[in-house]
Amino acid sequence: MTTNARGVLQAARWHRREFLLALGAVGALAGCGGGGGDGVELLPAGTKLLDLKFVDAQTAYGVGKEGLIARTDDGGQTWRRLPSESTTDMISVLPVNRQLVFVCGVDETVLRTLDGGARWQTIRQGDGTVFGTPALVFATDAEHVALRAEGGGGRWVYPDRLKITVDGGREWKVMSRPDSIIPWAPRFTPSGFLFSLYGPGEAQALWVSDDFGGSFRQTPLSGVAVGSFGDHGIWVQIPAGGAADQPGRVAVSQDAFRTWTEAPMQIDGFAVDAQPRIWMTFLDAAGLGWARPAWPDNGLLHTTDGGRRWTAAAVAAAPIDGRTLVMARDGAQWLSTDAGATWRPFDGVSSRFERDAAGALLARSWLLEGAGYSWQRSTDDGRTWRTLL
Repeated sequence: MTTNARGVLQAARWHRREFLLALGAVGALAGCGGGGGDGVELLPAGTKLLDLKFVDAQTAYGVGKEGLIARTDDGGQTWRRLPSESTTDMISVLPVNRQLVFVCGVDETVLRTLDGGARWQTIRQGDGTVFGTPALVFATDAEHVALRAEGGGGRWVYPDRLKITVDGGREWKVMSRPDSIIPWAPRFTPSGFLFSLYGPGEAQALWVSDDFGGSFRQTPLSGVAVGSFGDHGIWVQIPAGGAADQPGRVAVSQDAFRTWTEAPMQIDGFAVDAQPRIWMTFLDAAGLGWARPAWPDNGLLHTTDGGRRWTAAAVAAAPIDGRTLVMARDGAQWLSTDAGATWRPFDGVSSRFERDAAGALLARSWLLEGAGYSWQRSTDDGRTWRTLL
């Protein structure tokens, strides 16, 4: 948003410190500041963030304790505190682009900025009650936002819930199953489709919504065991029927769940009538993917053809993407970025890894004192790392 005369006059009625912080943030975000000048509060080294998301190679937003919201525009070398009146511990951040960003507090308070962090508006006010761990999971624009609260106090006491607003926070709807009031937490594809497997026993059916949860339709597929979904296509596994002529199948849709192409699925080392269920953990646009069989324990399967054929991986590791794996060995963590062909040690404390929006690797390690995470970033597939704060 541009700053006009009216906006300046309104800001001038604030307390002096608030005015300087907001004015400094606007100047910095526009590229006019950032050197620690008047009104710009740089975060000191060692500040811990509870969540962090990159928008592109240089710009990222982070959140932390006591209402902390911060932004970097130089790849994480320096961070500026953004003005916010909230004192809630912020634990989740979701940038749609450089200007539109949502943050969420531990009590499900949700704030939104439309101008890159210069001003924040509360679109959901938490009541101080904490059930599980809330996290922002999807947003298409300023109006459509989804918040997931993972089960707390035991999954059966507080099951996962998905709360959605389609009017910028004026009303929030708790998702329930199509034929009941039981809380439900379907997932999103990158393009905004909601999907979930639901049904009694082995008769799992695939349900889909293409209007941000307004309505759901059941697809023709049933007996579904697991799925991997994305803009490039949708793959699901249909388990074996128990006869030699009924092997497990992989079903593929590339038109938003409407039509499907099925093909036999082969898992090396298993007869076609004795294939285990697999839990697909990743599948990319090139057809590279990873899955875990229901048995044997700790196994890892790899596919290069979109899930039609699976082979056992040589090591027990955790997938990050189609080619990237992490494993623990000899008291250290090791990374592979070529599907397990070669490995290099991670020189740092035990961490969780992910790819950011720019394709770089992020490593986060939880501090024992509970202040937040320590973050490192690698732009060369794990060869070198830089601490972000």
